[in-house]
Amino acid sequence: GSGSGRRAAPVTDGAIQLDITIVGAEHLPKTDVLGTIDSYVKFEEKLSGPPIGVVGGKGETSVKKNTYTPVWNEIFHFVIKNDTNPGNICLSVMDWNRMEAHELVGLVTIHEADILTLLEQDNGHEQQVVLPVILNGKAVAGNDNSDTQLVLKIKIIAGGGRVRAASIPKPPQKLAAAPPAVDNSAQVEVLKQEIKSLTDQLSETESRYDHDQASAQEKIRSLEAALAREKENNRDLIASKEDMRREQLRLADAASKELAAIKAERDGLRQQLEEALQSRADPAARELAATNPQAAELIAKIKTAFEGRRETLKQLQTMEHKVAQALALIRSTNAAAQPEAAASASASAARGA
Repeated sequence: GSGSGRRAAPVTDGAIQLDITIVGAEHLPKTDVLGTIDSYVKFEEKLSGPPIGVVGGKGETSVKKNTYTPVWNEIFHFVIKNDTNPGNICLSVMDWNRMEAHELVGLVTIHEADILTLLEQDNGHEQQVVLPVILNGKAVAGNDNSDTQLVLKIKIIAGGGRVRAASIPKPPQKLAAAPPAVDNSAQVEVLKQEIKSLTDQLSETESRYDHDQASAQEKIRSLEAALAREKENNRDLIASKEDMRREQLRLADAASKELAAIKAERDGLRQQLEEALQSRADPAARELAATNPQAAELIAKIKTAFEGRRETLKQLQTMEHKVAQALALIRSTNAAAQPEAAASASASAARGA
């Protein structure tokens, strides 16, 4: 096609003139490994009727790269020299390749009967048609599994308003007049890109959710194991504190008994000391000591014993004081340990709940 939309010079010998605008294509297949498809449309002169030719251009559109919905809006100027038997108009949709031969995607055929039906309209009539792209007798499946289609606009420039020849049979079906086309291919392409972006984001979100969920489960297992260890440690600690408390009670009881024994011994010594003092103060004893050497020796022994008992009494008093301090310390430690053990037991019970 000319691609510029410029009009060919009018033909005045009665030939039919049609302008066919290649509007665009829909649902093209994926043909490139690293992209989508680089497509263009060209006129197939050898497959079209002999009287048909293209004027004013090379008979092919520009290449639209990397899109499933190319938009060209490029015009082919056709001249049909035989108004009773024009033949078919064939267009091929091609995949452009830089380093290799261009590949045929499929063919689009405007049948002779449809051309003659169109020519019943007056000059200036324009009609939009959507035709399937065929390869090996089958509709080409697009990238989205929909049938690939080519959108055209056909306008009568000259030769319109003709009466159909009686010898030409009615075509099996007429080209249905389509409503004026709205070129929304750009919006469709944007929407497809947005859908792809949302799909990618959804996939990434699901992947991240799976990873986060696995990580959270691992953390939960780790915390449960740590809690079990903490409970075990608390049980051991409570048992240890209970053992210590019992040992402290045993020591306190032993210390109390020892202190009672010391007091009893002290009281006995004190009584003996008092008796000895009373004996020394007895005048009869002094007189006896003065007149009887044996008695004097006995009194000396009593005096020595008295001094020894006195020293022993001091030692007992010192020991009693130390035992009393130890007993007070044990009782204080035991009193402090009981609330702590109770608090630890409460905390363990709360965590276990």
